[in-house]
Amino acid sequence: MVSIEILRVVRIVTLILAGIVAYLAAKSYRRGGGRIMLYLSLGFSLIALGALLSGVFFEFFAFQIEESYAVESVLIALGLAVIVYSVYGTK
Repeated sequence: MVSIEILRVVRIVTLILAGIVAYLAAKSYRRGGGRIMLYLSLGFSLIALGALLSGVFFEFFAFQIEESYAVESVLIALGLAVIVYSVYGTK
């Protein structure tokens, strides 16, 4: 079984990396104005939000690990859907 400490580290790394990509995409959107970068930034922001909320719910609100991962999975799925839209749905 995976220890809670490893899960915490992985969640923090996910939060940081998704946050960096979201920041860079938002910065690119402000420079160039392309809608693709706006949606890309939104998608990665949702992924980062999923990692953040999952950790907060588990650590501070006594959610079970399965419940916190369900929240994270829903936000990751939404984020990935927005990313797919940014690539295929915008012109």
